[in-house]
Amino acid sequence: MEHGDVPFIPPERFPGVPGALQLVWDKIAFRSSISFFGSFASSDSLWYFDVDAHPGVRNYVALTIDDAPCRLSPKNSMLPQVRSLLKQHGAQATFMLLGKFIAGNEDALADLLKDGHELGNHCLIDKSYMNWPLEDFEDAVDECSSRITSLQRSAGVEEGVRWFRAPHGRLNAAMSGILKRKGLTNVMSDTYACCPVIQDGDFIGKFLGKTAQHGSIIVIHMPERGFREWCWVGLQTLLCQLRERGLTAVSLGRLVELSHTVAL
Repeated sequence: MEHGDVPFIPPERFPGVPGALQLVWDKIAFRSSISFFGSFASSDSLWYFDVDAHPGVRNYVALTIDDAPCRLSPKNSMLPQVRSLLKQHGAQATFMLLGKFIAGNEDALADLLKDGHELGNHCLIDKSYMNWPLEDFEDAVDECSSRITSLQRSAGVEEGVRWFRAPHGRLNAAMSGILKRKGLTNVMSDTYACCPVIQDGDFIGKFLGKTAQHGSIIVIHMPERGFREWCWVGLQTLLCQLRERGLTAVSLGRLVELSHTVAL
């Protein structure tokens, strides 16, 4: 389990904790607070684009989906449903992959690439690498990137991995140096609903939808059958909310491109 060979399913939280966190989160979790507190655990990271400095991002947000593709087994995967939902809304996303869970999901991931979505490196397992030897962290980064480039090759799209998201958001200066040498940018976010703990999909989607701003980077976790299925409702609600507000969900790569353009 420690090395990701079998899925880790967290124990039930104490009754009332998700609901209590939901009430608190609705009051305190906004761009400034998320970026401020997250900066203590991560440096040299991309959080969002300020529309005043980057007018080209107006009306656009980046949608990132963590812990893809599916940690239980390929039969639990909801990648086809997520792919269909994104297509229905004309949305693009960057899927942050856990390398240990790619096997058995290759065809579905290749289909995402063919649709224009992106794949990012979320390391091999969903565990902080802060206390691991640096060489082990580097090996994990390289292995996940190698598996992603293999998927890109099979899908016939341009090869190369640009984005990394540190598991649990934990990253130190030495780890940042490794990422920099490999041409990887650690991506955090300014729009997050704590969806691994808060298990209310309607709240998650509405919270993300109302707090997203021009140039935001949104995080939601990958739903799968039997694990975090509430994120499926959250994603549906979020996409509807964005559409109502006139915001278009794009991949990280596309948002970076837009940040370099001058709005008309």
